[in-house]
This record gives sequence, structure tokens and C-alpha cells, in this order.
Amino acid sequence: MVGPPPDRRAAHAAPGQRPGTLILMQPASIGPCTIDSELGRGGMGVVYLATDSRLDRRVAIKTLPESLAAELDVTPS
Repeated sequence: MVGPPPDRRAAHAAPGQRPGTLILMQPASIGPCTIDSELGRGGMGVVYLATDSRLDRRVAIKTLPESLAAELDVTPS
């Protein structure tokens, strides 16, 4: 099941979550990949199962939370 774009946020908390908690919705696509489902999530990010239209195969995509992405050092060593 494919959800809305990643910049959309749910207005209501999911069952078992505190009221006022924002939940990120599953993105519909990331680059050339169409998201099929969420495989898992944790403190280091969310992993999605997707179909890559360029490679014509299924792939796993891991996304980082904003807090970790801001700390990412992409300077070559």
C-alpha cells in the first residue's frame, strides 16, 4: 500500500500513542523507486521495500531521521 508524499504528516496519533504525536506517513516514492511497504523502523531510521523502475527489481531503502541526517559528514577523507 502506497501512502502520501513524505512531507505529509498525520494529524492524529495512532492507537497507543500520545495525543498530539505526529506520525510520518509512508512516502509514495523515493527517486525512481515506488514504495511497496515498510519493512521496519527504529532509532536509526525506517527501511522500506520498494521497486526500482530503472533496475526492474525490488530493493530495500533505508531513510535516516532528520536528527541523524543533519550530523552526516559527507566530506571525503
